[in-house]
Amino acid sequence: MAKPNEDALSWNNANKIVIWIGIAEILFGLCWLLPRGKRLLFGAQIIVFPFLTIGALLADITIATAPFNPVTFNLALWVLSIIGFIISKDMPSARRCIRKREETT
Repeated sequence: MAKPNEDALSWNNANKIVIWIGIAEILFGLCWLLPRGKRLLFGAQIIVFPFLTIGALLADITIATAPFNPVTFNLALWVLSIIGFIISKDMPSARRCIRKREETT
């Protein structure tokens, strides 16, 4: 029979996982500073936000009743990501700008 603590994640491993998730989140945030690829980032957020919500609820279901809970927060961010994904296709860009010089007389 297995000991009760063998199946549980150790404190040291959990701490390392949280640190790596934090680093990945910082890198994802820095990607928003790049001039291109916003539509791809919106698409990634559309996929990730439902998983983050489910993960938060699996960790502690009582958090769903708290003010500023992850369900309403992630739902709002998910909807904004969908709007950004749809709008980003038609956003003007300086690289697609057609400029004409004015003729001087």
